[in-house]
Amino acid sequence: MKDIIQCSGATFLSKMPHEYKEKRLVVSCPADLAKCKPALSASLPVTNAEFVLTGILQQLANPDAFRLEGTAIHEEVGKPRAGKRPPPAATSSTCSTMPTTTTKRRR
Repeated sequence: MKDIIQCSGATFLSKMPHEYKEKRLVVSCPADLAKCKPALSASLPVTNAEFVLTGILQQLANPDAFRLEGTAIHEEVGKPRAGKRPPPAATSSTCSTMPTTTTKRRR
């Protein structure tokens, strides 16, 4: 994951951040959410790894769709995925570095 983050142009932090800075977020998993308390108390968004992978593929930063601390995420943990994911919400201004586009994909 470290290599993917660095190759996409982001900076990998080896220690858990304890203070809020613009364009900073934490990538974790539901099992390790308790270890993210310093980041959560600093109001940093905590997302799952799908945020990084989907963001690179779609060239879109949408941390709200992949947040771990929200109640919707906790209710869905352990449930199997069903069908397509709903359309992404509006892009967060604190993390977005890539423009949103709706161009058609080439085959």
